[in-house]
Amino acid sequence: MRNNFENVSSLVKKMDLHIHTIFSDGSVTIPQLLHVLKVKNLTLVAVTDHYSEYIRIKNRMFGIELVGYLDALKGTGLLKGVEAEIFGDGSISIPKQRSAMCDFILGGIHSLDGINFWRDLQPILNPSRYVERIRIALEAAMERQIIDVLVHVTWLPEAIRSQSKKLVTREWMKSLINTALDNNVAIELSGAWEVPNVEFVRLCLKQGVKVSVGSDAHTVKEIGNVVYPLKVLNLVKVNVEDLFIPKRKNSVIL
Repeated sequence: MRNNFENVSSLVKKMDLHIHTIFSDGSVTIPQLLHVLKVKNLTLVAVTDHYSEYIRIKNRMFGIELVGYLDALKGTGLLKGVEAEIFGDGSISIPKQRSAMCDFILGGIHSLDGINFWRDLQPILNPSRYVERIRIALEAAMERQIIDVLVHVTWLPEAIRSQSKKLVTREWMKSLINTALDNNVAIELSGAWEVPNVEFVRLCLKQGVKVSVGSDAHTVKEIGNVVYPLKVLNLVKVNVEDLFIPKRKNSVIL
C-alpha cells in the first residue's frame, strides 16, 4: 500500500544523509553530532566526509585516513558514507574496493577547468558547452557504478548560476536521469543548496529514480536542515517508496 505525504514528512524530518565533520571540511566533532541528533530527534543519519584516494585535495581525507574515519564511527549508530569527488573526465576519487568499506557513496562535482563551483567568480566564456561537459562528467562517473547518490545536481559556478534555468535544459535533465536509472543512482535534494528544482524531481519520480535527502551540513546549526527537500517532496507528492534509504554493510577494512 502506498504511503501518503504525512508519512513521508514524518520520516524525512528524522533523516539527514549528508553531513560533514572535522574529518574533512566540517566543524562538527562526532560527540557534538551525536548530541545534536538527540536534541533534534534525528534517527536516520549518515556522516559523509569528503575523501580522495589518489591525490591530496584541501579539506579532504586522503588514503589511509579513511580507516581512522570509519573506525571513529563504529558503535555510534551512524551510517558510514563518504562524498567522493567527480572529476572532469568522469573519474571518481574513491576506487570500488574502498567504497565497499562504506554503507554508501555520495558523488559530486565541485570544480571543472580550474573553476570552483563555490565562491569563484572566474568567467566562463561558453556557458552552454561548460554545462554540457558537466553532464558528460556526471554520467561517466555514474557509469562506473561506484556512486549511490549524486549530490548538488544542477548547482553551477557563480559566474553562470543565474542562467541555470536556461542552461539546464529538459533534455539535459532527462539524459542525466536516464543514466541514473540505468546505474541505480539516487538524486539528492539538498537542504543547503536548494537543488534540484521541482521539474527535475518530477522527472526522477516519473522514471523511477529514487530521491535522497541531505542537509550537506558543515556546522552544528546546519544539521537536519531539510526545509527545501520537504517543500519539494510535498509539491511532487512523493511516496516513502520513492526515497533512497541506505542499507548498512558489514564493512571490511581493505
